[in-house]
Amino acid sequence: MAPIAVPEKFVANLHDLAAQDHRAVEEVVDEAINAYLVSRYHEPQLTTAEVDRLKRGIAQLDCGAGISGEEVIQRFDNWRDRRAAR
Repeated sequence: MAPIAVPEKFVANLHDLAAQDHRAVEEVVDEAINAYLVSRYHEPQLTTAEVDRLKRGIAQLDCGAGISGEEVIQRFDNWRDRRAAR
């Protein structure tokens, strides 16, 4: 792997993380770069069922079956309140 320059403001954090996990600093840096690149350049893979649900949802919206943002918040609040009451 080619050497990289790590900004000084992150060096102490990298050493702390490596020490906490009992790993080499290079491993922590490699993991961080890999996670960044995967999140930046790879699209999430959806299952067929997820794609089907999205298509059904879009079709419902196209037919005018959507709800307002206020109703979404109200439904979420109701769901949260029911869950908290358990």
